Amino acid sequence: MAPSSPPTERPTPTELAILLAIYALGSASPTDLNALPQFKDRAYTTIQTLCARLREKRYLDASRFGRDILFTPALPLEGVLRPEIEEFFASVLDNSPQGYQLLLEMVGERLKRIASPQQLPVAAKA
Repeated sequence: MAPSSPPTERPTPTELAILLAIYALGSASPTDLNALPQFKDRAYTTIQTLCARLREKRYLDASRFGRDILFTPALPLEGVLRPEIEEFFASVLDNSPQGYQLLLEMVGERLKRIASPQQLPVAAKA
């Protein structure tokens, strides 16, 4: 990821879903994204347009890959997630001690689920 200027505006929820999928894959074309279960109901042209908007907003870089365009993250994942989490803290938790306590409890529950043996990949169970 080459250094670039910061994003011009925050991604929409659908754009954020596309960004997270691209981070998980490392890079992706609209064809790759359209094949994912969470985007099956989206038209290829919609995915292509959303990726182009993310590029305009400076979240993605693009390069030609045959007849398709390959999109790669333009900044570290933290650069995408931090503003989203900060907005969540400001708008939902609003400096409420009870809100932060509930958040900590919920994160603890999710961490337990993630670390449970049933959630581990088969290769890691050895």
